Amino acid sequence: MDYQRYFERLLSHKMSDRTFRRYKALLKAHDLPMNKENLSTLAELKKLSDAHKLSLALVLRSFLEMPKMSGSVPGSILKTYILGVTQGRPHRTTLARWLGEYAPEKLYSPTDVTQIVLLAFTYKIRNQNGTHQKPSRASTLSNQKAWSKCG
Repeated sequence: MDYQRYFERLLSHKMSDRTFRRYKALLKAHDLPMNKENLSTLAELKKLSDAHKLSLALVLRSFLEMPKMSGSVPGSILKTYILGVTQGRPHRTTLARWLGEYAPEKLYSPTDVTQIVLLAFTYKIRNQNGTHQKPSRASTLSNQKAWSKCG
């Protein structure tokens, strides 16, 4: 099977052999065999990493650290896990955006749990790397002055 062509179809664009070798090396570095399932997972993580402007390696590592869930998970356990991953830092509106209509007894499907936990790991990575910082006061004031000149 031509895995490169399969991966290109998943991402909806062509790539060079060199680029595909980097993806293969990433799978090998995490002891993942080259197969359709791993490539489709990597493609989904690639889309997620591009959307959040994060390194694919960081997102893949977070995905692999995530516990594998086989059944539905109650909301109370999911929320406790998320708060543990993020060290209790997300604002309540962020949690509401991730969890939707939250109720402690609500059951979340494995697919929903995967997406929510990846969002939590993404949040953790952004805060660790300092990419989620407020702008400095000086830059905020200069932006306000620039906008006032436009009006």
